[in-house]
Amino acid sequence: MRSYTEQGADVFEFISCRQQSDTFGLYSGNILVDDFRQESSNGPHGLARYVLIRRDDQWVAIGLQDRSWLDCFEFDGGWIAGANLLFADPVPWEVVPS
Repeated sequence: MRSYTEQGADVFEFISCRQQSDTFGLYSGNILVDDFRQESSNGPHGLARYVLIRRDDQWVAIGLQDRSWLDCFEFDGGWIAGANLLFADPVPWEVVPS
């Protein structure tokens, strides 16, 4: 997770690493049109970044960015370090304390 202020708005972001379905992709009927793999995309996970802002004293979701077919545990330093590489700015990601 990370939080910061941007142009006067409070922003809260969190990420999740999940198992990617083997059947993930864009289909036309039963035909796979695009599995969204890039040349280096061969991992079993998807990484999602959720962005919320504070509006009228409530948190409102304003965006979702997804990376597919990566290995969350392949990054040196773990998957939080990977998130800091993939979604670097504006502040570093931190582990949510338990």
